[in-house]
Amino acid sequence: MSTAEDDLSNSTLREQRLAAHSAEDNIVSKVNELSTALLDTSFNIHSLNSKIQAYHHEQNAAVEMLKENLDVCLKHITTGKSQAGSTEFSNPHESPTNPWRMVRDKETSIIELETKNQHLKAKLDVVQQRLKEKSDELSERLAECSKRLAERERDATEYEEKLHIAEKKLMEQQRLALRASSQLRDVEEDCEKQTTRARSELERLEQTLLSERSRNNSSQQALQAELKQLHLESSSWQERYVREKQKASQLSEELVQLKAELQRYRNLDIQDVDGGNNLSTKNALKEAERRLAQVKCKYDCLRKEMAELKTRSRAGVPQDLSRTAQSEDYERLKLEKRDIEEVCLSFDRKFQKQAQLLKRMEQRLKESQ
Repeated sequence: MSTAEDDLSNSTLREQRLAAHSAEDNIVSKVNELSTALLDTSFNIHSLNSKIQAYHHEQNAAVEMLKENLDVCLKHITTGKSQAGSTEFSNPHESPTNPWRMVRDKETSIIELETKNQHLKAKLDVVQQRLKEKSDELSERLAECSKRLAERERDATEYEEKLHIAEKKLMEQQRLALRASSQLRDVEEDCEKQTTRARSELERLEQTLLSERSRNNSSQQALQAELKQLHLESSSWQERYVREKQKASQLSEELVQLKAELQRYRNLDIQDVDGGNNLSTKNALKEAERRLAQVKCKYDCLRKEMAELKTRSRAGVPQDLSRTAQSEDYERLKLEKRDIEEVCLSFDRKFQKQAQLLKRMEQRLKESQ
């Protein structure tokens, strides 16, 4: 906005300066015209004065000549009187050689010349008055033109001062524009540097991303293979779990049978107080002990297998699974692992109960023996 205002003010100042120069040129041309008119008028006055002076010289010469002629005529008259005596002409005034006639003619010509001279003087006065009026008018116009010229000069000086101030402002604006352009160049260079750095960083990040993608792809493939292996192991664990469950159910059935036999043996001990049936009782106890040893062996084997399953289920999960994005398979495997651990714990509790029951049965058998 400031640059547009400065341009507008500079254009107005230039227009005003051109108008002032044109007005000054017009005034100077008018002054030159008036000076030429004054010079022409003074030249005309000088020529008229020279003509009047020449006419005065001619008139004076003619008067001197007339005076000389009058003197000559007077001399002739005096000499004619002395020569002629008392002789008289019939009409002396009509004689061409009459000196009086000559004097009268000369006086008439002198009067005519004086009349012409007065007439010329009157014309000269009129012309001088007109020239004076014209010169006064021209001097007034010249004074007015000089006054206007002085005003125009003052306006021109003011315009020049304003133009000088505007030029200073323009130079300041140009310096500011140069400074801003240099700052803009610096900013552009910084932006280019930052852009190049960002591009290099972006390329590096892209390369890193590609390497990470390739590494993630390889790790994902490995994890998928491990997941497949875990699926297979989980399926095998499920099969073993079913088998162990069946074994546990068989053991529980055998324990029930053992309980029933122990109860039967107790009943037999109560009924057979005498020692007649001790042999059959001993044989039955031996058979029960043998079956109890078999159950213990099966229980120990089952317990070992469950412990092995626990250790394998705990150690079989890879360490890299914690870095995966919590997939559904991983969650499902965790749930299956937790279910298997719970089943194992329940089996442990059942086997402990069965072991306690077997211990109590052994004690009772010993007591009964």
